[in-house]
Amino acid sequence: MKDLIQIIIFTLFCFSFINSQKATVYYQNGQYSLIKGSYDFNGAAWGSYNDSLDLIGWGQLNVYTNPSYPDSVQMHAAGYLEGALTHSRIFQHRHNIYDWMLNHYAPNKIWSPSLYKFLEDNLNYTKDNIKKYSAEDPYWQATGYILDQFEGLVEGYQKYYDSGEKLTELDLFMYNSAGDLLDLATALSETRPKIEEMTEDEIMMRHFGFDHCTGFIKLADNYSDIFVAQDTWFTYGCMNRIFKHYEFNLNDPFIKCHKLSFSSYPGLLFSFDDHYILDTGLAALETTFDIFNMSLYDLVQPKCILEWMRVRIAHSMADTAPDWVLIFSRENSGSYNNQWLILDYKQFTPGTKPKENTLWCLEQVPGMIVSDDITDTLINQTYVPSYNIPSFEIIFNITGYPAMVKRFGNSWSYVNCSRAKIFRRNSSEIQTLEDMKKIMRYNQWKTDPLSLYDPANAPCSRVDLRPFGHLMKAGFGGLDSKIVSYESAQNMTVYAISSPTYDDQPVFKFSTCPFIFEHVGLPDTYDFPWQTFEWVDDQKPKKQNKKEL
Repeated sequence: MKDLIQIIIFTLFCFSFINSQKATVYYQNGQYSLIKGSYDFNGAAWGSYNDSLDLIGWGQLNVYTNPSYPDSVQMHAAGYLEGALTHSRIFQHRHNIYDWMLNHYAPNKIWSPSLYKFLEDNLNYTKDNIKKYSAEDPYWQATGYILDQFEGLVEGYQKYYDSGEKLTELDLFMYNSAGDLLDLATALSETRPKIEEMTEDEIMMRHFGFDHCTGFIKLADNYSDIFVAQDTWFTYGCMNRIFKHYEFNLNDPFIKCHKLSFSSYPGLLFSFDDHYILDTGLAALETTFDIFNMSLYDLVQPKCILEWMRVRIAHSMADTAPDWVLIFSRENSGSYNNQWLILDYKQFTPGTKPKENTLWCLEQVPGMIVSDDITDTLINQTYVPSYNIPSFEIIFNITGYPAMVKRFGNSWSYVNCSRAKIFRRNSSEIQTLEDMKKIMRYNQWKTDPLSLYDPANAPCSRVDLRPFGHLMKAGFGGLDSKIVSYESAQNMTVYAISSPTYDDQPVFKFSTCPFIFEHVGLPDTYDFPWQTFEWVDDQKPKKQNKKEL
């Protein structure tokens, strides 16, 4: 029996490479081209895409750039490679996510003309400022690199897309701005929700649409380790996952990060979950919170940098947590309003107390960003949770959470919501990687009174399992879990699983799900195991002088 299992595992391992593609992007005479089949270290970029979604719940994308090319060429080539190799999955995922978002965020289930105009104006503002200021301001130069990658993605996609799947630059910019759309759709709507007139059911359905994840940072006993973990909460139609490793060998001295590993989706140039590990020693996660004070959206305007780009800019330029916070806070868009936790593993040595600036917290709303060093909280409490409710009093108040607590109780309280109580009760028992896996997949709603007997209230939510008559049900919940430890961060290894939790709960299957929503390209059954995503350090050329182009 053991031999049979080994044969099956080996067969699946071998089969996974059938769908694996290697490719190289070349740049010559101002033109980009791609050849599949192998790496050529004379190219501008090379990489691989393993379409292993049906086997392990994740595709796998690795992208490398050639330092002998100009930085802008490297980034464009990297985007071109990704757009070309993942074009089919991009179209599938865009179809699925728009089905959910149009039904939950868009008035009349269509994107408004004002939203398209906002995004067009924003893209033009971004391009104009890059042209005006990149020569004198490293921030705008770094922004230019992200735009280079995006424009490469557009070109690669448009070169290789299948019949009937054409997408424009604005289509793909809007798609990459999916997180920002959570707020922009409301901010730019002619009629914003009247929260004070909504029932708890209606607010909860909105809550499921906006509240995006559980985060947890744990300091183990005797300062032996720090774990950084996050679960994504979203529609089950968005489980078209790709785990990405980027290596950008840029020559710009203001670029500090060259390698980043993160959970993501086809064609998105950021995580969207979000969860990252960077070669600067920084680890980052976020969870999204609601805005119930609709007047804040009056401050949203297109002369800004959207959140997804600011994340990548901060990643690329920051070497410390305070630097990350400072860089991210420029050009606030007031969209995709999150609590960010930024941990600097360089400030921590196992067995010794974490140093100042080990962990920073940042919270964003339109017109305001608040941040602080919360290392002392991590030391004194031994953990810092994140669960879709602001922790800074000024952000909690201005977003309208006090009124929600008054109307509906502790479900909206940062201190007393179910996840706060579960983490508080269980934190002392969490000391190892396996303990972290258990808490991030935790959902014992039938027996745990802290969950209020509601599967939506656990760290890994299963809203689809809510009993009939128990508020709103939906095909929504925790999609995954990702964890890094001190040791794994040293070589940029991430432990990840893609599936709604099946620890103590039934396996999710689309074929038996009572809810109708798009899930094109996804496997039926999500019972995938944990994966270890290690850095694939393929042979690379030694740094050379820049090519004359």
